Amino acid sequence: MAVIYLKAEQSVCVTEHIVHLKDIGSIYCSDPELAYQAKQIELTRFSKMEHGREVFSILKLIELIKKQCPDVEVENMGETDIIVYYKPPKKENKALLYAKVISVCLISFFGAGFSIMTYNTDVDTEKVFDMMYRLVTGQEANGPTAMTFMYCIGLAVGVMIFFNHAANKRLSDDPTPFQVQMRLYERDANDTLIKGAGRKGQETDVDS
Repeated sequence: MAVIYLKAEQSVCVTEHIVHLKDIGSIYCSDPELAYQAKQIELTRFSKMEHGREVFSILKLIELIKKQCPDVEVENMGETDIIVYYKPPKKENKALLYAKVISVCLISFFGAGFSIMTYNTDVDTEKVFDMMYRLVTGQEANGPTAMTFMYCIGLAVGVMIFFNHAANKRLSDDPTPFQVQMRLYERDANDTLIKGAGRKGQETDVDS
């Protein structure tokens, strides 16, 4: 008996309103004909002009495969519940995209600067620098000192190292803290949607 191996991701975004099995995961079978038939299985259809979302149980996918290919065994190698998002295709507006990028950069820049300034004011960093300068030189500081400049340089270097970016280049292959947090948020959001759909009976399962 031939075996079809199915590996689906927890969440998939598609731009075609007709969703086939090949659109949500990887399929492998030693028989190329069976693999092709499984990939062409239609899962659902969304409205062409509206965003949509549907949750599928892996059992539903196995049921559809068995209907199309009754003499095969299906092995699930991926998730047990899958969220399919549909976004209608639209023409990319480069001007709007650049405007969004610039807006995010400005907000991040001024927001980070404001946060650093308020933090330094709370702990009175300038006073600490003045005291250290007086202890070392025996004179009162008159304006910015070498420690102030080194603090600024160290702060900039520390931010680049922490966020793993210098200009448009990454310092290492490790994911940045932003990427880690976004993946954690995505996983938590998917878990919430899956559990909510299951409790409301909105998940597409073998009984539906």
